[in-house]
Amino acid sequence: MLGVSLALAIGSFAWACGRGAVAPLAPSGEAKPGAPNFLIVLADDLGAGDVGVYGGSDARTPRIDQLASEGVRFERAFVPTAMCSPSRAALYTGLHPRRNGLEANHGAAHADVKSLPHYLAPLGYRSAVAGKTHVAPMAAFPFAWIERTPEAVTSFLDEDPERPFALVIAQNEPHLPWQDGAGFDPAALTVPPHLIDTPEFREARARYLSSVELADQELGRYLDLIEARGLGENTFVVFLSDHGAAFPFAKWTLYDAGLRVPLIIRWPENLAARKSQALVSSIDLLPTLVELAGGDPPRTLDGESLVPLLRGERVGHRRLVFGTHVSRGVSNAPDAYEIRSARSESFHYIRNLHPDKTFTNNITEGPNLLGAIGIFFARGRFGGLGVPEYWESWQAAAADDPTLAARLERYQHRPAEELYDVRSDPAELHNLAPDRAQAAALLGMRARLDTWLAMESDPN
Repeated sequence: MLGVSLALAIGSFAWACGRGAVAPLAPSGEAKPGAPNFLIVLADDLGAGDVGVYGGSDARTPRIDQLASEGVRFERAFVPTAMCSPSRAALYTGLHPRRNGLEANHGAAHADVKSLPHYLAPLGYRSAVAGKTHVAPMAAFPFAWIERTPEAVTSFLDEDPERPFALVIAQNEPHLPWQDGAGFDPAALTVPPHLIDTPEFREARARYLSSVELADQELGRYLDLIEARGLGENTFVVFLSDHGAAFPFAKWTLYDAGLRVPLIIRWPENLAARKSQALVSSIDLLPTLVELAGGDPPRTLDGESLVPLLRGERVGHRRLVFGTHVSRGVSNAPDAYEIRSARSESFHYIRNLHPDKTFTNNITEGPNLLGAIGIFFARGRFGGLGVPEYWESWQAAAADDPTLAARLERYQHRPAEELYDVRSDPAELHNLAPDRAQAAALLGMRARLDTWLAMESDPN
């Protein structure tokens, strides 16, 4: 295991040092008249429920909330996996992780996979990512990789102002290590019902929320920069997260807390401000941008353009969204632990492929050397190597409380199948798979997942 971790750590180091190894793909065509600019602000480890406008009562997210009041706010937006690297690759390619090849965290996509720059360069666009890389190989992602600073972003915008741009602001917040929690009273916070209320966890949640606040402030900084340069009117702005927070039942899982993300789209004078209940996925963004840029999204993509939905030509979008998890590349997790899921508007079906194994990660075990090195390169400081204090406090609380003990057991030892009625049980606390009264729903969702796995050539 040490050898694997060392190899992955070396790979992370190569990412950090090798951004310039592949030249960014230069525009090769002429943009259509009036082609919009694209600004995507991608938060890191931010669940939808931790944003004010999405019901996060403790959150301080005024700029996200303002953006939502000015654009389309998606209530049912999901990502295909709750891990950083695979989720980003899916966003940039419009393909599910198995199809683009980047299933493992710190892994690599197929070298011949196409991503956003490949599709937009022939349409006259310049493409850049400011900030976090976390995808490989660079040949498959030929963005201009720049520093996440106003100076670097301004330089990119001014480099060729006659051409439209596609710019991703890849934030580090609210990824671990979190901020100091200043301004948040742990005792006054609301603890989500699927988690365990201890003083140590409240302290951790305060630190997380202060990092969410920092992400909100940075969003505002770049929105203001775009406005100050007179680019706001014709810039199609997207705000979303790569997946949910680094808490149990969220990141590294396929529960809603891990896969459901905030998604807000603003395009002044082109989109009416509203709330959408349509079921959408982050893989739908790439074909959306291609269509708005004047291109034809390839039918080989897994993503489906949101343009008809955004223009009000239809209300719904997808009948189902699918999720996959492969623990490879996750700090202190068994490589063999894999999960698949299918979610409709009513039910969420989860298939655990290894119910005989114990689910572990750096929450339950503490980050290993790989995790510490990855945090250092991403954030410039180490995040510590110990087991989170709140997890130890959870274990202590569970020792005297059978209900809490069952909750910890549920996190680390999963049944082969789980089924949740997300209409009546949004926190996904009650597994209905063993309930005979839900046999029809279970069979239906099981069959839908089987059909999709066959289409994906996934043997599971």
